[in-house]
Amino acid sequence: MSTYYANDKYNAVLTAGYSVGQTTLYVSAVPNHVPTIIVAAKGTDKETVFAVTDKTTNSLTGVSRLRGANVDLDAQTPLTCLNNEEFQNQYASIYNQLINGWNELGALTRASDTTATLSGDWTDRLQKGDKLWWKSNGVSRYNYIIGISYSAPNTTITITAGYVSAANDSRFENGQTITEPRYSKVENPQGFPHWFNYTTTYTCEGAMTYSSVTQNYCKFALVGTTCIIKMRAMGTTGGSASNAIYFTLPIGASSMYGLTGASAAVFDGGGVKGAFIWERAADKCGIFKYDASNYALGGSEIISCQLHYEIG
Repeated sequence: MSTYYANDKYNAVLTAGYSVGQTTLYVSAVPNHVPTIIVAAKGTDKETVFAVTDKTTNSLTGVSRLRGANVDLDAQTPLTCLNNEEFQNQYASIYNQLINGWNELGALTRASDTTATLSGDWTDRLQKGDKLWWKSNGVSRYNYIIGISYSAPNTTITITAGYVSAANDSRFENGQTITEPRYSKVENPQGFPHWFNYTTTYTCEGAMTYSSVTQNYCKFALVGTTCIIKMRAMGTTGGSASNAIYFTLPIGASSMYGLTGASAAVFDGGGVKGAFIWERAADKCGIFKYDASNYALGGSEIISCQLHYEIG
């Protein structure tokens, strides 16, 4: 493992522009010690921290970005090395990331309840299934990232419409200030709730209705790009009898091709009956009794299931 060094008196500028992903920095001077950590454009929106493993007389080599803006840098951009105090703080920050599982993210700007933008191209750092933590007016919020795209000069991230509770709706609320954003790729980062409630819509096959619905629970979790759902609801059937009650998914499916990985049950008048789930659309599944016979009408029909599928 390399030992990285502080260089208290190092100051230089880029003698040529830097492009994202470049592994060599051409500089007006080199630090005394390598490997080290270089800071470019310190204190600006383009501040970027690089790890450097070697040097020549006029360049720094083995360069990789640690954090900060993921943007191109112009010639004459100022450079410095972390001094001893900053260097220790840097390692404390890295240690905290290792312990708590959260990494710093650039400033987020709300675009809608489920989208926000950040400056630069973050598609090399973020992906579908990552976890997100931020604060809205000082209160911690959490969610899953389910989409990421870049259109110069900003990256747009999309989160789910899930919520932890009515008091913590886990979305980018209008009028609130987003601060201290973090992201995580680990399975169980500190504080992350994993299970999120969501509001589903119930419909039926044909002219049957499912009304006065009491939703005991309807929640989901993501494991990578696999969505897991737990749902139980009770309602009254009416209209013309049919064989399916449908419910909407919290995140659209990639493709489930009919029968899914699931377990389900129906309480249909005379008792609990086995059931199965069948895909209706990318955002909706149906619960059928084991023999695909019609539901009874007028009673309290209980449907429940647990399923998993690949998100789109």
